[in-house]
Amino acid sequence: RVMSHSLRDYMEAADEIFIMGHTREDYDAFGAAVGVALMARSLNKPVHIVLSGWLDSVEKIIGLLEKHEDYRDLFISESDVSISTALEPLLVVVDTFIPKLVAAPVLLERIKKVIVIDHHRRSETTIKNPAIIYLEPGSSSTCEMVTELLMYFDDKNTKIKIGKLAATALYSGIVVDTKNFAVQT
Repeated sequence: RVMSHSLRDYMEAADEIFIMGHTREDYDAFGAAVGVALMARSLNKPVHIVLSGWLDSVEKIIGLLEKHEDYRDLFISESDVSISTALEPLLVVVDTFIPKLVAAPVLLERIKKVIVIDHHRRSETTIKNPAIIYLEPGSSSTCEMVTELLMYFDDKNTKIKIGKLAATALYSGIVVDTKNFAVQT
């Protein structure tokens, strides 16, 4: 609950929110990014999920989401970020904390407020000086962590609606990272 409220505070202070996972996005990175985007949208913030050029494993779900009006303007590439004129941008990195593995490393240099949400064990190489680092190696997936954050994110004035497509993205990340609920469940 505390982590969710801290994330909300940072999002409320931002004028634009960027979310990215690791390069060669898998369902956990992608689903977690979609979940975080739901939080930002519930606050009526401009939000973008920055994708790498290696989308082989998640192409199908991206295609499904892009057909839906609510998700058409959500996905951008690293080159599209240069257009942003945000004065107080926020970057949320999901499913990795290793700088050289992120989808758009240039964002780590350009955006000063960074939040990291990950379920992997910490290593020597980490994103420097994040505003918040939410690391839970005991979690099955980053999607599980984001789903928990979603539960506590809304308040009396903001209700997050998780549609079928977003729920599918989050669920897919959990299913893949747990190998159909056989590992870390």
